Amino acid sequence: VGISLRQLYHWVDVLEVVKPKHLRHGMREFRRFTEEEVNALRRMKETVDLGYRLPIAVQMVKVQRRLSNGT
Repeated sequence: VGISLRQLYHWVDVLEVVKPKHLRHGMREFRRFTEEEVNALRRMKETVDLGYRLPIAVQMVKVQRRLSNGT
């Protein structure tokens, strides 16, 4: 996707761009991203790279996801 882990955690945990599944393996917890979620993160990066501010980029990506899901 081309973003740092810090950006990924911020976009997922704070901005809630996507909501990956959390999987536990022993004492560790992992996040499982679907292909659709990875594509949404790519769109988010592209939107930010075009100069849009984070709140606007988040709204744009969420609207695109809703339209592609038909909801």
